[in-house]
Amino acid sequence: MMAGSIKHHFRKIALHEYGNKHPNCSLSFKEIMIFINTYKNQSGKTHRHVNTNSQVIGNLMRAMPEYKMIKKGYWIYTPMNEIKRKRNINEKTIK
Repeated sequence: MMAGSIKHHFRKIALHEYGNKHPNCSLSFKEIMIFINTYKNQSGKTHRHVNTNSQVIGNLMRAMPEYKMIKKGYWIYTPMNEIKRKRNINEKTIK
């Protein structure tokens, strides 16, 4: 099966779901990998398009503006609305 346009779509959804459960907390990469590889679909079965290796998840997290690496093996998730609010505050202070 070839990779389509939604290659990482479900992985990103799972990363957002985990981040929304633990906003602004230090997240261990091992805990994130356990969540990703045991992610369940609506019927309770392991989702077949989500589980993957650590290299793919690390690259996805680097590409997402919500995730920031604190130190090696630890990340922090900041919800997008807080990122937008911080940008607006910074823009107002610059003007």
